Amino acid sequence: WATSMKESGALLSAILRITHPDLYRAGRESLVQMAQHPVVAGALATWPTVFNMVQIVSNRETPYHRDTAGCPEWYDLLTSLGNHRHAFLSLRNLGMQVSYNPGTVVLLCSLIVHHGVARADADRICYSWFMCKAVHMNHGVRRVDWMDRSSYVSPSL
Repeated sequence: WATSMKESGALLSAILRITHPDLYRAGRESLVQMAQHPVVAGALATWPTVFNMVQIVSNRETPYHRDTAGCPEWYDLLTSLGNHRHAFLSLRNLGMQVSYNPGTVVLLCSLIVHHGVARADADRICYSWFMCKAVHMNHGVRRVDWMDRSSYVSPSL
């Protein structure tokens, strides 16, 4: 499955590179460090994104939760696929819902935002891409802070 997602994975990685450049760089560094281990290097040859973890959720309700593998200031990237309609991603502590139909990509700080999805009316799959704090720590990758505009501003301005 990973090999067949290379093109899509590149697009998802590009989305992170634009929205949180420092986290993108840290993710790349974690993959470079993991590739130093021969057992892991083979799997990384087909790994499709800069994120070092993925969770696949298929055809089920996702109760409100927070994801705890990362850091508060890190983004998870959720992709919604399938043939379902009228799906919504609920962001409880923000008091809102966003459309979560097939083709939707959502970035969120999942350690902070309580999120969940009601049962779908047809086939639905979600790829939840994220970075694991323990992986970064174990490979000496520096912790990334909140995204701010300084990532986009030239030092000479």
